[in-house]
Amino acid sequence: MMVILAPSAKKDLKKLEKFTQLAVYKKLKSLETDSLPLGVKKLSGYKNIYRIRIGKYRIIYQLNKNTVYIILILPRLRRWRI
Repeated sequence: MMVILAPSAKKDLKKLEKFTQLAVYKKLKSLETDSLPLGVKKLSGYKNIYRIRIGKYRIIYQLNKNTVYIILILPRLRRWRI
């Protein structure tokens, strides 16, 4: 699968600490082989949109046929609208 970052996700990623960025990159790399790894939760009310936890951060992504589209990378307490 191909992993694509939205411009907003790229911006969010640049704001993170270096060790958090590395953890996010590792998780994004793992999404290339397994789009629904252990610990992924589907967001209720949305079609094909999931979240995955990395420490205190959440990656919000949309799953299409052969593409994982990363929408947001946010701290847990910040609310998101998709």
